Amino acid sequence: MSILSNLQGPADLRGMDEIQLAQLAVEIRETIIETVVQTGGHLGSSLGVVELTIALHRLLESPRDRIVWDTGHQAYPHKLLTGRLERFGTLRQLDGVGGFPRRSESPHDVFDGGHAGTGLSIAEGLAEARDIRHGLERIAVVVGDAAVVKLFVRTSAGPQPAMDLPAHMAALKEHGIGTIDLLVINLYPFAQATAKADCTLDDA
Repeated sequence: MSILSNLQGPADLRGMDEIQLAQLAVEIRETIIETVVQTGGHLGSSLGVVELTIALHRLLESPRDRIVWDTGHQAYPHKLLTGRLERFGTLRQLDGVGGFPRRSESPHDVFDGGHAGTGLSIAEGLAEARDIRHGLERIAVVVGDAAVVKLFVRTSAGPQPAMDLPAHMAALKEHGIGTIDLLVINLYPFAQATAKADCTLDDA
């Protein structure tokens, strides 16, 4: 029996065991590949964040908690976990499911952004607004693809090796980025270059 097709929402993930989660990841990848073959779209970037997306939606309570995707073309697994499976075959088609997060599609989509380098600023703004009104939601941003390089430039860490993550995290805090609850750096492009990289989660 398909797990993905019976998923009512991301909250269901918290009741699944390891075997079910692994099967869900397989089904998500199969769905993305089968769809993108027909419609076109960003394949590798979304296939690379399947387990990460499942983990985020188990940890956080979307849509109350906010997940910002930078770049937005990593968000196909997110779309499948948040109620868009039935329409996923319309990906990137007229009046279909968008190739990037789209607020008009779902309350789980935070910002209509597709290109790299905007996520951290968006997340900072959301976190500042939350703090001003004394909100309780958590703010997360997933930085990957070309946005990783822009993140490192912003922290003035320069062209340091991607593995020197403590330096980048320290630089983020020095720049006053302390109100975001979760920063995830997806180093998949660097992993291919160095053959050694891990996703890093920093609970700010």
